[in-house]
Amino acid sequence: MLKQRAIKLLENNDCKEPLELLNSAKSTQTTIEKKEFFFNGKKMQIILYPDSSIKAIVPLSTTDNWTGDMYSWYNSGAFLGCAGLVNGHHEGLSYAYHESGNIRAIANFKNTKQIEFEYQFNEEGKLKGAISFIEGKEHGLSLLWDTDTGHLKSVDNYKHGGFHKRLK
Repeated sequence: MLKQRAIKLLENNDCKEPLELLNSAKSTQTTIEKKEFFFNGKKMQIILYPDSSIKAIVPLSTTDNWTGDMYSWYNSGAFLGCAGLVNGHHEGLSYAYHESGNIRAIANFKNTKQIEFEYQFNEEGKLKGAISFIEGKEHGLSLLWDTDTGHLKSVDNYKHGGFHKRLK
């Protein structure tokens, strides 16, 4: 059931590297760093690594809070992922990728706190773990799979953010 849910989230994943947005951000940068620009009528902010490569592009609301879809990159330039933000806090699904481009993690947030299962994947994109969250704390099952065989290696139970007991 959990594996099918992870597959469904991946199939419905609309978190793709926004090349048009990235190119617009790059063309905005000059020798005098301009860290804000408009894209499709929306004010955006560029966050840079110390070497001036783009770390993230974040939409700004009319009150200059980070609100909308944020996109991030590794320092190498590889796409890191995207997350929804409301007033600077995660909201909704968040997708992260390994530098290789394979999925690394999927998490869901509501009212700034992590909820439901966080799915974690190895470098090859195979599901390696699922951790249940309620109100931002680990609560319920935490499962770990052997990515070579696909068999369940361990099952732990958490309560209110603390380890409760090992079930397998």
